[in-house]
Amino acid sequence: MSTDAPLFYACLTEPVGPDAAEAISTHFEAHKAWLKEHEDDIFIAGPLLSDSLEYVGRGLIILRAESLDAARGIAESDPMHSSGTRTFRVAPWRLHEGCVNARLTLSDRSHRLY
Repeated sequence: MSTDAPLFYACLTEPVGPDAAEAISTHFEAHKAWLKEHEDDIFIAGPLLSDSLEYVGRGLIILRAESLDAARGIAESDPMHSSGTRTFRVAPWRLHEGCVNARLTLSDRSHRLY
């Protein structure tokens, strides 16, 4: 296995308890602000969905960090985690394959990422 491929850290996050929806909504704006504040640390992030494409509270954040401990520190600073609303687990993740395409249309200031 190649060790020259980029190394990231996968943070799997999920709500604590069956009644977490209210706590999640309470901390959601702070969480969004945290995401913006940590844009340089986040490679990609988003919710995990059920088989029927419903939001079930779980999420995935792929972090850029110098070490596993640094990635855990970043994850711990998320208000969802520091408030105890969500638990998380961080694991090293090596990127081997993928492609990102972007289209920017200057005339109407639109963009598309696919």
